[in-house]
Amino acid sequence: MSEMIGITEEDWIICFGIIKNRNKALWNTLTSKYGPAIEVKELITIKESVDSKVLYTLVPSELQFLNNNIALFMQIEPIYNYLMNWKSDLKNNIYSNIEIIKSFKDEITHKDIINWYFLRYKVLLILKTLSYQSKDKIFLNNLFKCFQILIVSHFSFNEDMPTNYVRTVTETMIFRFLKNNLLTNIKGQKQEYGRIIKPFLKKCNNNHKTLNTNARKFAKIHFRTVTHILNLSLLDTNVELNNMKSLVIIENICLLIESLSHLLILINGVIVNKNPKKAYEKIYLKRLKIISNKYINDISNEFNKVHLSPKQKYKFLNISIDTLLTVISQINWKIIQDRQNYQSQMFLKKIDSKRISIQSILLMSGDLDLTATFRLTNWPQIR
Repeated sequence: MSEMIGITEEDWIICFGIIKNRNKALWNTLTSKYGPAIEVKELITIKESVDSKVLYTLVPSELQFLNNNIALFMQIEPIYNYLMNWKSDLKNNIYSNIEIIKSFKDEITHKDIINWYFLRYKVLLILKTLSYQSKDKIFLNNLFKCFQILIVSHFSFNEDMPTNYVRTVTETMIFRFLKNNLLTNIKGQKQEYGRIIKPFLKKCNNNHKTLNTNARKFAKIHFRTVTHILNLSLLDTNVELNNMKSLVIIENICLLIESLSHLLILINGVIVNKNPKKAYEKIYLKRLKIISNKYINDISNEFNKVHLSPKQKYKFLNISIDTLLTVISQINWKIIQDRQNYQSQMFLKKIDSKRISIQSILLMSGDLDLTATFRLTNWPQIR
């Protein structure tokens, strides 16, 4: 019967797992009526299942910051079991089972996501990009995926969250991450989570004085999270395109790329011709008169505050622009194109205009690597 309606054994396992963790009353009803069958099925099939108490004990004692709130940490259990029993990469885990991913955000507040889960996500992200040897490394990498999926679930399906959705995703997940976390990494300053991580690294016989991660890898992994948030948001066909807040976030990313590229021109000492002859020079000068200074001023002030060298400034700008272009390239533009209505066409034309502006400013910068990256970027096709 299950196969006839397209439900696999794995689907039933995940279904029962979600009911058990999200709807205790329904679970009690099921087990009272079909208890033996369900319990046997769990024991036979979910070989790698752990409960929250066991999961809690798997966290290294030196990293108790990760599980210092038992009630909140317990919410990770269904995600962890889901990952352990669905053997595929993270992308397939997310897009093959959207309803399951959506369920993980239930009963978790926005405040807890920002104040508790996101902080631990960043600690695990730092560990993921550090080089160390430990028997706990695989577990910690899987735990990072759990926090990553929870954050994706929360931001992808919560456009009605109490705070401003666009500002929260743009500022917290994108801009502040670059300004606070990536910049700190490149500067080589003491990471804000150094005191949390260092006891664990010391046990692993690793002496990371400044906790310098691989900055490019650090940014790439985080912005995969952002990409998943945007693409899952776009899949919500119940939201009219002109009310889809993720589109505004995409526009903000384009503005941020443009702003960072302008700073690249400044630090490279490019002389701007006031009487331009080339098309890209004319486009750049015209755009320069109207572009918002918000991100330009914020990053400039941060540069001055932390006293970056020209080489460090370039590294930050190069990694940031390259990573954000990757986000643009990985957006599922086909979802928007397939809507085939006035709103979708207007949005795509707006993005094409931003593409031209970014192209002109990168050509002005003279940065051949970033210009090459731009040309390989998957921008939407205008029909």
